[in-house]
Amino acid sequence: MAKKITVIGGGHGSSVVLSALKDYDFDLSGIISMADNGGSTGRLRDELGVSAVGDIRQSLARLTDSEELRELFSYRFSGGELDGHSLGNLFLAAGQLMSGSIEESINIAKEALGVKVNIVPVTDSNPNLVLEQDSGTIFGVHDIATAEINKKSVLKLAPNSTLSSQASKALNEADLIVIAPGHFYCSILPALLVEGVGQALNDSNAKVVFMSNLTNINIQNEGFTPLDYLSEIGRLVGADLVDIAIYNTALISEDRLKPGESQVEFTELPQTSNYELIGIDILDDEEAKPNPNDKIAALRSKFRHDKDKVAKILTSLAGEENE
Repeated sequence: MAKKITVIGGGHGSSVVLSALKDYDFDLSGIISMADNGGSTGRLRDELGVSAVGDIRQSLARLTDSEELRELFSYRFSGGELDGHSLGNLFLAAGQLMSGSIEESINIAKEALGVKVNIVPVTDSNPNLVLEQDSGTIFGVHDIATAEINKKSVLKLAPNSTLSSQASKALNEADLIVIAPGHFYCSILPALLVEGVGQALNDSNAKVVFMSNLTNINIQNEGFTPLDYLSEIGRLVGADLVDIAIYNTALISEDRLKPGESQVEFTELPQTSNYELIGIDILDDEEAKPNPNDKIAALRSKFRHDKDKVAKILTSLAGEENE
């Protein structure tokens, strides 16, 4: 029987991990955050009352074997009333309005794209992320993404959201759980903050792996090491949820970093008995090219995890041969 690997997080990071593993003999599930309110997704939420479809669309697009369908599903309109919208977002929104269910819309899209991986929303609710700190309250992922955040800040979902039954099943049955990379406060934490996720991770017999980001956003986590990220997960979600942390050891020269961005620190990590730390070169040598029609492209890092390197380490941790 194929081992079950469940990946949890936002859109891009989850899609990288899932696409790295999709051609191996695993029973794969992706649990996707539902709190995004920026760009095309935010407009569709506001105007149509649908779920946050953008992160789901990213995962589905990466998982199809058809390059033409991937480009079509990811296509962003330029000009007119559809300016900035991606076709995949419109497809998923239409599917939800037609069927009355985001889960059914995902199934329709999977069939159209030929995707076999199980993609599920982390919650059936339609929450927003809320940041509370001394300077005031900020509402929504789009504004929180560029806000200053400190280690006294409180993040929560409003309304309070509970783990979906499909996501609960994927976590409970997993042999390996991977917390995917992504914007830490706006992609990763909105998935982990859903009520029931922390308990499911704590109760699971699976290895829980945290795949660290490659870079920090200085106004939010300047100087962070992988252990600092784990500390923040412990503070905001629950302690001792992670067994293994994977982090990148390939150096990124400062001239390649954009203003306000720095590499995640790793050179002087203290020894710890709380986690197994695995440092490897996991950096993709090719930088991502921004989509000129993506209204929030400036917020995205151009550095990516190399999917072949991701596959190698995760198949090893899952106990499978990397063939």
